[in-house]
Amino acid sequence: MRSYLHLFQAPGVTRITVSQLFARLPFGMIAIGVLIHVNVATGSYGVGGLVLACFSVGEAIAGPVSGRLLGRWGVRPVLGVSTLVCAIAVSGIAVLPPSPATLVVLGSVAGLSVPPIMPAVRTLYPTLVPSHLLQSLFAMDTASQEMIWVVGPLLATVLASSVSTEVPLLLASAIMLVGGAWLIGSPALRRLKIPRGSAAFGRALLHGPVALSGIASFTLVSSFCALEVAILARGGGANAFSGVVIASNALGSMIGGILLGRRTAGRPTVALLLTSVMVFTAVAGVATSDWMLIVAVFLAGFGFAPAIAAMYFFVSAGLPREDLPEAYGWLSTGSLIGVAVGTAVGGFATDGYGAPGAFIAAITFAAAGVVVVLVAKDWYPKTVGDIRDPGPSVQYGEQETSAR
Repeated sequence: MRSYLHLFQAPGVTRITVSQLFARLPFGMIAIGVLIHVNVATGSYGVGGLVLACFSVGEAIAGPVSGRLLGRWGVRPVLGVSTLVCAIAVSGIAVLPPSPATLVVLGSVAGLSVPPIMPAVRTLYPTLVPSHLLQSLFAMDTASQEMIWVVGPLLATVLASSVSTEVPLLLASAIMLVGGAWLIGSPALRRLKIPRGSAAFGRALLHGPVALSGIASFTLVSSFCALEVAILARGGGANAFSGVVIASNALGSMIGGILLGRRTAGRPTVALLLTSVMVFTAVAGVATSDWMLIVAVFLAGFGFAPAIAAMYFFVSAGLPREDLPEAYGWLSTGSLIGVAVGTAVGGFATDGYGAPGAFIAAITFAAAGVVVVLVAKDWYPKTVGDIRDPGPSVQYGEQETSAR
């Protein structure tokens, strides 16, 4: 744990990590908040699903594009404008007349304008800490994200059921604006300058670490989403027990990220982490009691956050800094596609074969991730020593700095 103590002693780390987490909290509220509000307002889950689909497609498109714009237009202008537009669109879903056409347009605008907080912050991280602490910082960041997906949906559900369905979306917009202003005003981010990308748009995908990390992230997220469907199917739908089981996975991911993420992650380590996800997902599929299911799903989550952190770590080692925001955007896009594919495959597998079908889908996705990591052995940096200094690629204030 000493490495984490050293992290918080580094200037700027605490404010950046806390403010970006707060600024991203709304995105744990928006999905469930939109679905509940649109269903109540229109009487249709189908319209709610369509609005969410438009939001997700827009976000997937925006990831690499907005990441690229960080270097072209500047970090603070891109974050500021996108945060404002996204907050207005989400508020519009809550307060404007709920015609399907209006909701679809607003959902698309909100998705396309999701602020590129993750690409900006993860491009900044190597300028804040020494290279030997970078893996720990990525791990802490990834583990803390689990709080978004535990607190956000719970907060949205409670407010929608106890106050009104508009309140979660309006609160999400307010938090987005406050958190965004807090992050944008931080001295560390204010001094960050990312030059324009040196390669044509999309070329980042041709880099081995980006392509393979993107594919591995896709398989891992797909596995989780299929597992989520399996848990719901086994529990008979959305209920308190299913919520507890799914939350245990997030808790396992958070603890795993903190305990394991600080270790140097080479290819064998990531393969082992993905294998643990596959094995304990299989155990969950044959669990004979509720407690066995909870423990197995908790352990399946244990390798999730450290594996994702390692993939971002690999990308940071393999690309020039000016290309990192776009690369991180592509990883986010891969994860979003994984959400859609994993949920869809899990759903169809459940329709055909019940909960065991969704469990098999989740196991298959995790196994594919293991194969990707093992086969692409020449595409991953092997040690922390491969991490590059930012050198001339990232200017920090008036001086060019290295990762201290």
